[in-house]
Amino acid sequence: MLSFHFNDRLSFMPEENQKELNNQEKKEQTPEKKEEKQYYIPTDYVYGIPGRKYVCPVCGKEFVIKRKGQKFCSKECANKMLAEVFSKKAQEALRENYYGRKRPVYRRLLQAVQYFMEFLKNPELTDKEIALRINLSPKTLKQIKKTQEFEMVKEEMMKHLPSLGDIFGEVKKVLYQDKNLPAKLKAATTFLKLYGFDLSSSRKSPPTPSKKTSISFTLNFKQPK
Repeated sequence: MLSFHFNDRLSFMPEENQKELNNQEKKEQTPEKKEEKQYYIPTDYVYGIPGRKYVCPVCGKEFVIKRKGQKFCSKECANKMLAEVFSKKAQEALRENYYGRKRPVYRRLLQAVQYFMEFLKNPELTDKEIALRINLSPKTLKQIKKTQEFEMVKEEMMKHLPSLGDIFGEVKKVLYQDKNLPAKLKAATTFLKLYGFDLSSSRKSPPTPSKKTSISFTLNFKQPK
């Protein structure tokens, strides 16, 4: 009887077939190298994916996303974009995408702004009480306060309101006086009006507080250099 091993099958084949089979086996052994494609995310898409390339909407520079949700190439560009975000059109976009997961950066910005608006209305409120007013859980608010967006809003508030030691007193001045205000306070009025803070300039002088009541509070902000 004739017997042969399966590995010897090539000896019975023509040379062309042997070459084809050899090439096929080499392909199976060596994995195919996938072509590296460059992914460009549209500039209106905020939810960045690490490792992919992205075009900065501020300076137009192409950069590789390092962390999830990154949209800008640098902090400077992010601060420039902040001025655009704090406008009427941006406010509408924020509210429209408040519950959408495609706009996490805008959503966090809006939540940070809402936090500061509630704080300005009543500085004596605790974080837990503010969280309930803006429809957030205390745990979520605690996480938001650690984000970059919260720091950006805080920096912007510090720029617009010069006297951080008596921030509520400055806002009260804005509420009742609308003439001959310093430039920074005028910027503060614009900022506060955009986000629903009631700035009524109808009263010429602030009401006289009763002797029994007094407002005192402390802020945890760092004084800007």
